[in-house]
Amino acid sequence: MYGVASLIVTATVLPLLGLVAVCLRFFVRLRLKPSFVGIDDCLIAFSCLLVFAQAASQITAAVIGELGRDSEPTVDWRVANQGKLDYATLVIEKFTYSCIKLGVLFFYRRIFYHHKTFRILNNILIVIITLWGLVFMLMEAFTCGADSHHGHPCAPQEWLVLWFAITDVLGDIAVLTLPYPCIRALQMSRREKVGLSAIFMLGTLSLLFGIVRLGFVAKTFTIYFHPSKSATSHDRTPPSFWTTVEVSIGLFAACLPPLGPIITRVPSPRKMYTSVRHGLASYASGGSKLSERITSVEHVSNVDAFDGHKMGAVKERERGVSSDEEVEMVQYGGFKEKV
Repeated sequence: MYGVASLIVTATVLPLLGLVAVCLRFFVRLRLKPSFVGIDDCLIAFSCLLVFAQAASQITAAVIGELGRDSEPTVDWRVANQGKLDYATLVIEKFTYSCIKLGVLFFYRRIFYHHKTFRILNNILIVIITLWGLVFMLMEAFTCGADSHHGHPCAPQEWLVLWFAITDVLGDIAVLTLPYPCIRALQMSRREKVGLSAIFMLGTLSLLFGIVRLGFVAKTFTIYFHPSKSATSHDRTPPSFWTTVEVSIGLFAACLPPLGPIITRVPSPRKMYTSVRHGLASYASGGSKLSERITSVEHVSNVDAFDGHKMGAVKERERGVSSDEEVEMVQYGGFKEKV
């Protein structure tokens, strides 16, 4: 599952899925239902760039690093490349996670800003998420540096990675549960509230992948009193893999609520079945009417053939037309009849 090919495919396909969602988001904003491009849209666009940067780091690590090469012998130049790529990935991911969460929070402000309690909680979460990403990024950037995997003395980075994974899951839970009291207060039918909640709950996909990632991080850096001092290539591959999956799906899920105008235009299976059934019935009815029209036309043609004046005109016409000339065609009800 964590081979070189799967790492490259995952880091290619999933970010492209997020890019499609971002493009559709801006299509809705600018063309389908024109409105102002806000801070949330800018943060999501920047998050898309960060997701691709992280995906590029994973692909590079799979090609010239150690990711996905657990069964291969250790090569010094691959180890050196992997240490630098790990450093870049750990720094970039802090920006990526925080920007996606902030993009969702600022989108909530568009909809529920008139709720005072929500506004206060939303502002608190925005401050917390901003500080969370900034603090972890600075700690990651300046605690150990790019040589953290080569035995140089530095703070226990394992605990830093572990606590970031834990707080990431807690942050997802806080962001996802924030709008539901406001949704319950909306003047909507129960069915509409469930549908709206389902759209927002699609963000739980990112939460689930975050929990999976936390499990691998906990397994790799052991959440006992003494975390492991070093991680092998086999230990580093699953967390890196699930990090790319989580941020890509998180980017995609963050764009789904703004895509409501597009989602509502997609017909339900029941409506599609009704439309197909109605179309088949109309086609069958139209076919029977067409047969009746063709029969009546043939009848008129037979009657006209016995008209002496028309028969004479036809004979005179035939004498003035060469035998290889194309016979005129007259269209009846979509079909062409020879006369």
